[in-house]
Amino acid sequence: AAYLVLIESLSTADKFFIEIDVGSGASVSIRKFVEMAHQIAKSNTKLNFGAIPYRDGELMDSKANTSELISLGWRCRHDLTSGLNKMIRLDRGKV
Repeated sequence: AAYLVLIESLSTADKFFIEIDVGSGASVSIRKFVEMAHQIAKSNTKLNFGAIPYRDGELMDSKANTSELISLGWRCRHDLTSGLNKMIRLDRGKV
């Protein structure tokens, strides 16, 4: 839905390039995201957090700034869990 709103707004865009975040606007740690995706996908992969030292400046938390999308009329309709479930089902051809 976010991409459709962006495509529909292209004709009124006054800039050649604009960076717009897509997400719910809620903060989530990268570890929580990976663990959630791992569980939903029923993955057998062993998660070994901390096996490789973190680098300086490593992203530990992600949060999309959705103000631009909201100004174009978009509203988040899925939380992280339902969005991951839907994406994994789509990827596996189960939707």
